[in-house]
Amino acid sequence: LSGTVPVGSGGTGAATFAAAGLANTPAFLATTSASQTGLTDNTATKRLFASEIFDTDSAYDTGTSKFTVPVGAAGKYCIIASLNLEAHTVDTAGTIELAIYLNGATTRNTMLIGAANPCSRFDMNISLMADLSEADYLEVYGRIDTTNSGTWHMYTGSGQNAFGAYKLIGV
Repeated sequence: LSGTVPVGSGGTGAATFAAAGLANTPAFLATTSASQTGLTDNTATKRLFASEIFDTDSAYDTGTSKFTVPVGAAGKYCIIASLNLEAHTVDTAGTIELAIYLNGATTRNTMLIGAANPCSRFDMNISLMADLSEADYLEVYGRIDTTNSGTWHMYTGSGQNAFGAYKLIGV
């Protein structure tokens, strides 16, 4: 969001949206650059989002795949994540999970139970609004509990993997 807004009654000139407190920042969006394969059955595994699309406040770290709320940026945030998951070879997915972690613990998740056929890929999506404090950090995890104790994968697909957040204004 960029541009100007008029200054109130009696004022002169214009203020930027950001100066007027109207920017949804900090904000970031990251995607995956590589698949993660051969993952351990029924083990929550952190998804690596190593490619930034944008990061307004340098609050997302591609090395750790963490978003950390900057100093002075506490507030309510909209958070999104999506993953492309698959049980491997002959293993059927029993439970599939995508979770947002806040400060190292699950804060919200979505599950598909009793999935189906071997080698079926599943696109999982989640969105939530959360009240975050300075230094809080967010991460994304996936998990598949296969029926045969096999391995599973998180694939990189065309737009199927994303992690992002932005601070809400006006709340």
